Amino acid sequence: MVKENKAKDLTQTSIYTIFEYLYRFLFILMVPFLKQVLLAIVNPKEITNLITLSSISAVSIIFLAYLSYLKKQYLFQNNVLEFRKGVLLKHSSFLKSERLKTILLRKTVGTSFFSSSKIFIGTLANVKYKTEISLTLKNPSIKNFYNFFFTKQKISKVYKAKFHRIFLISLLYSNPIRGIIFFLPFLDRLGNLIGNQSRNYFYKTLDLGLGLISLNVKPATFVLIRTILVGCSIAFILSVVKNLKLKSYWTDNEIYISSGLINKNEIVIKKNSVNALIIRQNAFMKIFKIYNVYLNAVSHKKARLDRNPILIGCTKKEIKKILPIFSHFFVQSNNKISMPKFSKWWFFLNPISVLFLSIVVFIFILKIDKQQILIIPAVFLFFACLCFFIVKISAFKTSGISSSSNFLFINSYSLFSNYMVLTELKKVSLYKINKNALFPKSKTCELQIFIYSQNKKQFKIKNLPINNLSKFLSYAF
Repeated sequence: MVKENKAKDLTQTSIYTIFEYLYRFLFILMVPFLKQVLLAIVNPKEITNLITLSSISAVSIIFLAYLSYLKKQYLFQNNVLEFRKGVLLKHSSFLKSERLKTILLRKTVGTSFFSSSKIFIGTLANVKYKTEISLTLKNPSIKNFYNFFFTKQKISKVYKAKFHRIFLISLLYSNPIRGIIFFLPFLDRLGNLIGNQSRNYFYKTLDLGLGLISLNVKPATFVLIRTILVGCSIAFILSVVKNLKLKSYWTDNEIYISSGLINKNEIVIKKNSVNALIIRQNAFMKIFKIYNVYLNAVSHKKARLDRNPILIGCTKKEIKKILPIFSHFFVQSNNKISMPKFSKWWFFLNPISVLFLSIVVFIFILKIDKQQILIIPAVFLFFACLCFFIVKISAFKTSGISSSSNFLFINSYSLFSNYMVLTELKKVSLYKINKNALFPKSKTCELQIFIYSQNKKQFKIKNLPINNLSKFLSYAF
C-alpha cells in the first residue's frame, strides 16, 4: 500500500497550469459574445444580462483554474514519481523510473514567459489503456526530473541538421492544404483588425486583372493558383520553423531529439523502448537521393515520432556513417525474399490504370472547362498519379523482406513514399498473410507485420512468393 505523503513533501507545478486550464474552457466565455454578434442584441437589459453571465462564467472558471493549479502536485521519492491532480475527483498516479519509456519536453512562448516547460510522459500504459501523464514544471525542476529518470552518460554520437537540408525537405514536403487550413481562420480577423479600408487595399494589390486578361487566364483560375501558392508558402514556413535547429545525440541508454525555433521540442527515448527504425523517401526526394530517418517507440501521442525525424535530408553515405546498422539496406542480401518477376504485370496494372485515367480526365477537362476552374485540380491529380507511379517502380525493384540472427529488414512502400524498416525479431507481435480468394492459384500473397506500439503500427509487403515466405516465417519463429 502506498503511504500518503504530507502536503509539505509535495511540490507545486508551474503557475502556467492556470492558463492551460483557462485555455481549455475558453469557448464557454465566448458563448455570450457570439450570441451578441450573431443575434445583434441591442436591448440594454439583454446586454446587461450577457455581461453579468460573462462575468460569472469568467470568475467561476478562473476560480476552478486556481483550484486545479493548487491540486496539481508531484513528488520524486524512492525511484517513484507520484503525481496528484483533480478538484472534485482526485487522481494519484505512481510511476517507477524504469517504467518510463519516452518523454516529450515542450517549451512554447507561453511557458517560456513563466520560465516553465511542459512534460509529456510515455509509458506502456499509453499503448493499452491510453493513460496519459503530463505536467508543467518550472525550469529548475526539469533538471531534477531528468536526473531522476535518466543517468548522466557520455554522448557517443551527435547529429546536427544543416539548414539547406531542412530548407529542401520543407520545400519537398510542403502540403498546400495544411497551409490553407492554417491561414483561412486568420484572414477575416486580419481584415477586422486593420479596418475595411486597409483590407480593401490589401485585396486590390492582389488583383492582377489586366495581367490576367493579357495572359488569357480566367480570374477564378488565378484565385485558385494564388490560394495554392499561399498554402504551399505557409506550409513551407511552418515546416522550416518546426525542424530548425534539429539535433540528435545518443548515449549508451538514451536517444535525444531536439528541434524547433518558436516552440522547442526535446524528445528523450530509452533505447530499449525503440521498436523500429524507419527510413522514408518520397518521389521528389528520389531526385536529390536523400532520406529522412524516424523512430517508432512507445511514446505519448503528442510526441508524434512519425513526424519528427531523427535524421533529415541525409544521403546513403551519411546514414551509414551515423547509423551503421542501416548499411544492410544498401547492399543486396542473400536471404532476401522479394517480388518475383512474373508478378510485375499485376503490380503495375493499378498505377498504369490510374495514370492513364488521370490523363483522360485532364484532356476531358481541357475540352469542356471554359472557365478553367478545374484545370489546376486536374494538374495536381496528374502529378499525384505520376508520383504514385514512380514510387511503385522503385518499390518493385526494392520491396522485400530479409533477416539476420536478431533483426528483421523490411523494404516496402506507402501511397507516395518508399520506406525501409529495421526492427528486432522479438519486437514483432504478429505476422499475417493475406491471399486473394478470387485468384486461388496465385503464387503470391501480401504479408502484414505488426509491431508493438500505441498506434498498432503495421507494415505491408505485397506480391511476395508464398512458398518462400512460409519457409521464412518458420525461421523467424
